[in-house]
Amino acid sequence: MYLLFALFFNIDSLAISLDKAIASQKVRPLNGSVIVANDERILYQKAAGLADEKNPVELDHKFIIASVSKQITAALVLREHEKGTIDIDAPIGNYFPEIKMTWKDSVAVHHLLSHTSGIVALNKPLKSIPGEKFAYSNLGYIMLGQLLERIHHKKYGEITQELFELCGMQNSLPKPANNLLEIKHQVNHLAQGYYEDKKRKMQLRTQFDNLAFNPTGGIISNVFDLWQWNRCLHLDTLVLHKETLDRMLTPYCDRKYRLGNLGYGYGIHVTETDGVIEIFHGGFIKGYISSLYYYPQAKITVAILENKSLRGSGNRVYYVQDLVRKIVRTYVQKSTMANQMMPLP
Repeated sequence: MYLLFALFFNIDSLAISLDKAIASQKVRPLNGSVIVANDERILYQKAAGLADEKNPVELDHKFIIASVSKQITAALVLREHEKGTIDIDAPIGNYFPEIKMTWKDSVAVHHLLSHTSGIVALNKPLKSIPGEKFAYSNLGYIMLGQLLERIHHKKYGEITQELFELCGMQNSLPKPANNLLEIKHQVNHLAQGYYEDKKRKMQLRTQFDNLAFNPTGGIISNVFDLWQWNRCLHLDTLVLHKETLDRMLTPYCDRKYRLGNLGYGYGIHVTETDGVIEIFHGGFIKGYISSLYYYPQAKITVAILENKSLRGSGNRVYYVQDLVRKIVRTYVQKSTMANQMMPLP
C-alpha cells in the first residue's frame, strides 16, 4: 500500500516539478507542446507560446518533427526486411545498380541505417570504411526512402501513411510541399516555423527542403501521435516483431553528443546511464526543434515539439528538452527502485 501511495505521490510531484521548471524560463521559454505519458495515460501535458503571429500553441498543434522522422523510416525498412523484400545485410549496389562507385558493393543497408556507411556523396570516395565509425548522414536516410519507393513502387508519403493508419496516428503525415503557405493550406493546425537569425531576431521560415527530405526529417506530427508511435513500436508487434525491434535497438556504434556518448541503433539512440535505459532521438531544422524519448522500464514517453529554433550552443537550443528529460529521468529512477522493492506475490 505504501509503495502504491508513493508512486501516485511521485506522479503528482512530477507534474509540479515540470510546471515549476518550465515556468522558470531561466534560459528561454517553451514555445510548443510537451507530453509525458505512460502506456495507459497522460501524466503531464503543457502547451505554451505562439503557433503563429496571433494564435497560441495548443496541445494538438502539428509540427515538423525533423530527425525524429528517421526512426519511422528505419522501421519501414525493417518491416520490408521481415517480409524478405529488403536484405539489410546486403550491399546497396543490389538496390542502386546505377551508382558508379565501387563502394556500392561494400556498403550495406545496415550501414545506412546506423550512419556508419562513410558515404559523403554518391560520386565521391568513402570518408571511412563501412562500419568503422559513426558519421551522421541525412543522405543515407534519403537513400533509404528511395529504396522503400523502389520496393513498393509508391511514393514515400503513401508508404508512411499506411504505417500511420496501422498505428492509429491520425495527425501524422509527410511534409506535402516545399512552400510554407502551401503546407499551411494542406495541413490543418500546423504551427508555423520561426528561426533565429544572426542578430537573434525571429524570422518566419517560408521555404523547406524538397520532398526527398521527408525520410530524414520531413514528417509532420503532434505530441499525441508521437506517444501513440512509441506505444505502437515498443509495446505492440504491429510495427515490428520483437526480434527485429531488438535489432533496431542494438547500439552498433557510439556517437558523441551533448548528452554524452550515446549508442546508436537504427535511426535512434539507445543508452543506459545510472540504471535508466533511454531510447531517444532529437531533431533540429530551421523553424522546428523536436525530442522523443522512451523509457522502457516505466513504459514512459516524453514528446516535446517546438516551432522556434534558436542559434547558439546545444544547451540553449535544447534547454527545455534537456530540462524536462532530467526531471523525467529522476522520476523513472525512483519508480524503478520502488518496483524493485515491491515484494513478489
